[in-house]
Amino acid sequence: MSPLVSIIIPVYNVEKYVEGCLESVRNQTYENWEAIIVNDGSPDASAEICKKYIESHKDERFRLYTKPNGGLSDARNYGLDKTSQDSEYVVFLDSDDELTPDALEKLMKYATHNSLVIGSFVRCYKNSRPKLQDQPHTNTYSNFWGDIDFLNKINKGIINSCWGKCYSLQQIRKNSLKFQKELPEDTTFNIDYLSVVDTVSLLSCVIYYYYIWPGSMSTKPQEVIFKNYLKIQQRLYEKTETRNHIFIDRFVYPQYRVNTIKYLRKGEYAIPKRYLKIDLVKKSIASYNPVSIGDYIVHACLRFNILTPLRFL
Repeated sequence: MSPLVSIIIPVYNVEKYVEGCLESVRNQTYENWEAIIVNDGSPDASAEICKKYIESHKDERFRLYTKPNGGLSDARNYGLDKTSQDSEYVVFLDSDDELTPDALEKLMKYATHNSLVIGSFVRCYKNSRPKLQDQPHTNTYSNFWGDIDFLNKINKGIINSCWGKCYSLQQIRKNSLKFQKELPEDTTFNIDYLSVVDTVSLLSCVIYYYYIWPGSMSTKPQEVIFKNYLKIQQRLYEKTETRNHIFIDRFVYPQYRVNTIKYLRKGEYAIPKRYLKIDLVKKSIASYNPVSIGDYIVHACLRFNILTPLRFL
């Protein structure tokens, strides 16, 4: 029999989108799954919509739980605790996104208890979906922290999220892996998970619809982003050879840059100025190659800690 896959779906304020998410799960060509829906104290009608959906389709593979609001990491950890003991793999799905019908089938072709399988995704705006072209190519990496191609893929964000991936529940349980509550929770979880498996399979085919909804982008700066990416930068240094540290520097650079500009837009200079003086941050900024005149100006301001002009970007 095919292995049981748990799909964890945290739900919060998604009454407009959650039914489409659940429908994408029910339409999977791979049938041996359980969907663990975690209503994270949502104040809107999301939980009621989920309940009615389950009742109308009479599909016992869906299970709905309600808990006090604790945030995304807390909801995912709660979902992990509710997975069936005989479930072997877990996939995380955000409740305003959707899976392609063959997502689980494609992920499970490469899933092992010693691997991370990463599917490709496509950005969708409002209710539009681009036409997908089947791209069956797959790269499998073993010594991934020493593989230049894999390190280049990291710079493109493949470990910045947990959705669209397949994890071994055996490894998660064995190593007591949990999501931390501070940003970047997904990146940290992925690094923790990659520390206990030996291979990564990267699928070129799209298995995940990532929707960009109005108001979904956060504009709030947070000092914890600086603090935790410094920890991540140092931690990844320890996993890679010195000559490959430049890939790590380039990976964390966008986080330092974006968070700095968010602070400046709010007229706050002290915190970014302090972090831009730290050697690891300076090293990260120096690794970046600007691609346009405007980009060069931003980069120069960051490199020399001249922040006033950036406030108006």
